[in-house]
Amino acid sequence: MAKKKKKPGPRPTAPAPSVEELSDVQAHALNYEAVSAFWLMLRDKGGEIYDACPEEKRELLQAIRSSARDAFFKAKNERLEDNNAVVAQIRKELTDITKRLKEDLTDLKKIEAILKKLTEAVKLAGSIVSLAATV
Repeated sequence: MAKKKKKPGPRPTAPAPSVEELSDVQAHALNYEAVSAFWLMLRDKGGEIYDACPEEKRELLQAIRSSARDAFFKAKNERLEDNNAVVAQIRKELTDITKRLKEDLTDLKKIEAILKKLTEAVKLAGSIVSLAATV
């Protein structure tokens, strides 16, 4: 009687490699800074954006603002210590889009483009808070 070959079990999953080696404290600081810079910019300019918004887009702006605020407070209360390649890329994208938004907010005539960027930025902020959080 021939022996049956055992199927190999699941392979252990290794943590995703970091883009650059950072301590947990450094990774948290970078992730938190990206999320908080976006929220603080939106908080400070929210009234101006709201005034420039057409009536039918104001509900969307309020939802974006609430989501950004929630991401900020979650970031404040979580340990955002992961710095894998995905988190680092999202953090870079959020930092870049926040900078572009600050520039765009000098001309609120482009409100549709600003709303699209705000929507993208809040998605990125939520992703960082979700993906970088450690238990």
